[in-house]
Amino acid sequence: MIQTIKTPSAFSMTISIMLSSLLTLTACQTSNPAKIPTKSSTKTGSDTATHIPSGGIELDYKILLNSSYDDFGSTTKSEAYQKVIDDSQTFQQEFAKFSNALAPSIDFSKQRVVMDSLGLLYSGSMETTVKQVYDDGEFVHVIFLHTSRDANCPVTMALSRPHVFISLENTRPIKIHTESMTETCD
Repeated sequence: MIQTIKTPSAFSMTISIMLSSLLTLTACQTSNPAKIPTKSSTKTGSDTATHIPSGGIELDYKILLNSSYDDFGSTTKSEAYQKVIDDSQTFQQEFAKFSNALAPSIDFSKQRVVMDSLGLLYSGSMETTVKQVYDDGEFVHVIFLHTSRDANCPVTMALSRPHVFISLENTRPIKIHTESMTETCD
């Protein structure tokens, strides 16, 4: 009688080694407490706004799209840029650069769209969010907060393209400001 002995395939051995490595890595991370980010603020730019001036009014806004990744695998090359959008055609074109979904309907007779893109990045170490939107009586000010993580923080090495689109009901001229903040991991 011939007895057949099954030996593991190269594929199953590779999977087994990968799972073992992952479990070992996870065990190392759990035995050593994870680095918890702490935030330290570094403001940049001469026009950085930090608070609503006397007589200013905080405005409501709607986030239309906010992500660190786009629907195209971050393969679309782009530089960092910000834009005030006041017409439907431009909005459709800009939105399509980041999402394959249909752009939301905007009434540009009453609303504006403001967007911020940090461009194509080679890690997930940065993000952009809206910190504040206010009207000072002459201009609408939109303040974006760019958050980065220092070298001690764990981040993904995936390509990313952080971006945010907001709409707001106002037709005054818009000034865009940015503030930067660094998360540190000790």
